[in-house]
Amino acid sequence: MLLPASHKNSERFKAQAINDFSIFTVQVLGSLLAGMIIFSQGWLWLNWIITPIILLMFGISVWYFLLSKKKMNKI
Repeated sequence: MLLPASHKNSERFKAQAINDFSIFTVQVLGSLLAGMIIFSQGWLWLNWIITPIILLMFGISVWYFLLSKKKMNKI
């Protein structure tokens, strides 16, 4: 809802289509790369590769939570 609302009426469908295409492309590439890594290196390597990404996302989530909590205290 937020993506189409931030564009003109004539651009909404194109923006949504580009967004959906980008998301599905990244999902396909991620699945294919994960499969290649599992079959060539095994689960251990896949876990080692994905762990820093998970930790980064966790850190961003904590940072966002603390930032939003700080904003709520100001109100």
